[in-house]
Amino acid sequence: SPLDTSVTPSSSSSSAATRRASTRIKASRKPLPYPVRIAVLGGGNFGLGLSTVFARKGIPTTILVRSDETAEYINRHHRHPTYMNDIQLPPSVMATSSPQVALADATYIVHTVPVQFTREFLNEIKEFVPANVPVMAASKGIETTSLGFMTDILGETIGTERTYAFLSGPSFAREICEGLATAVVIASDDIHLADDLADLMSDESF
Repeated sequence: SPLDTSVTPSSSSSSAATRRASTRIKASRKPLPYPVRIAVLGGGNFGLGLSTVFARKGIPTTILVRSDETAEYINRHHRHPTYMNDIQLPPSVMATSSPQVALADATYIVHTVPVQFTREFLNEIKEFVPANVPVMAASKGIETTSLGFMTDILGETIGTERTYAFLSGPSFAREICEGLATAVVIASDDIHLADDLADLMSDESF
């Protein structure tokens, strides 16, 4: 008979994967082992979505937005005046238009500004970006003027000495905010950073 080359996962390997996933979800409910504060760069749909992910875990999260008016509206109404205005943001999400305030004591920086505007944006605020604070980029694409990837733009604007992670995957900001099941991937040269971010963000739906 022909050789069967199909591979069927064994029950033991499947069970092991389930146990690992269950352990991560359970661990995500425990108090964090150190003070964490997230600075999210960009108040568009995905910035709001990722802010919600962190804030659902009780992590203080500050969104850096363009205007004082937008920041005041978010802080007063816990929703964005323009983007997904019907979505209520968790109370631990705050907003500011001051990069100095947003970044002063950030443990992690989450970058969500669209790639075509990233270089200009980061050049404007780079003096306030703390040295050695890791950055996770959720922006995707290629800069049309330089044909550079996000990793190139980040290194050229805020330096290559810090560690970076990159989030990708099939996800929609509204579904993230609504708590619908979402699976994404975090890639980094620093496996410890990737693991830390995965633990910080993982819950029953994300």
